[in-house]
Amino acid sequence: MDKFEFQETGVIILAAGNSSRLGSPKQLLTVHNETFLELSIKVAKQSLAKHIMVVLGANRDLIYKKIDLSQIDTVINHSWSDGMTSSIQLGLQHMIDHYHIQRVAIMLCDQPFVTFNILNNLLGIQSEKIGVSRYQDALGVPVSFSKKYFEEIFSLKSKEGAKKIILKHLHNCEILDFELGSIDIDTWQDYEKYIHKL
Repeated sequence: MDKFEFQETGVIILAAGNSSRLGSPKQLLTVHNETFLELSIKVAKQSLAKHIMVVLGANRDLIYKKIDLSQIDTVINHSWSDGMTSSIQLGLQHMIDHYHIQRVAIMLCDQPFVTFNILNNLLGIQSEKIGVSRYQDALGVPVSFSKKYFEEIFSLKSKEGAKKIILKHLHNCEILDFELGSIDIDTWQDYEKYIHKL
């Protein structure tokens, strides 16, 4: 696919949560000597997205000490405890303020099986459709939204997730199967299971 088709796209990596169930920052869990956040950034860089940014919040000082983010567009969500929606809105507003974004993909740093091909498929949708991942009969992240839906994202209340928009516009979604998307890391047991799968 031509690089030109991706010129107005961005990836927002959500990494603001406090990992309460894990008990330590999941952003800093490691695999093959790289942290989950570093792996997420690497995948985003390998994609054809023009702009990449990270939203931090809880544990940001520790994350800054462990990971060199000096070359990465980063914003801090001081209201991270309000939920993921606040991080999505903050990241999207930053993208809009600084770039001419037509489509943005949203990914988490705790879905270790996301690849650059998955991001490219979501970013490469050539219409106003929403690109949605499907796993275990569920719809979720990573997801991509065209500019058409930015206003609706900003209208979400703090405890409402982007899935509200997806379900409202199912008729205008392009659904991409991603079975390994069901694997995310919330507990040490999740992490141990993931490591054993490698």
